[in-house]
Amino acid sequence: LDILRTRGYPVPYPIVGHDDGGGQSVRLARRDLGLGNAVTLTGFVPQSGVRSLLSASDVFLLPSVTEGLSTSTLEAMAMGVPVVVTSVGGMPDLVLHGRSGLVVPPRDPVELADAIEALIVDPNLRQELAAGGADRVRRHFDADQQTDRLVTLYEELVGARHREHPTAIGI
Repeated sequence: LDILRTRGYPVPYPIVGHDDGGGQSVRLARRDLGLGNAVTLTGFVPQSGVRSLLSASDVFLLPSVTEGLSTSTLEAMAMGVPVVVTSVGGMPDLVLHGRSGLVVPPRDPVELADAIEALIVDPNLRQELAAGGADRVRRHFDADQQTDRLVTLYEELVGARHREHPTAIGI
């Protein structure tokens, strides 16, 4: 955010979620960098509040240094918010760089700032990535579709096993 601020973009950045012990470090960094007005820690927000925050957002940012597959990123993508994430854990499998969001290296503030700036200055890119992200979630991460695929796979496996090893019942 400091890089974006020096480039002339006063970007607000609410950090949503439980503190989990990192809040003090964030508060100190916010003070040391003079980002008191830009960075806010909301703490826990109920699901309805998260939806409200996402719908009011132009960009969703997940600058993790470790991550599995982020549910919050899935939610943002499903709501049509363009995402910027770091290439850790399962995130590059979720977000396809340039198609359903932007993926940057972890711990690289310049790349992160460049990605956010690209979305700030290019509304068409924001719109394309938002649509691509929503489409990706709908096609590949919808719970009902995943359940249907799993049932189909089980049926295929059981059918193949049955053909290879028929069961005989005698009376």
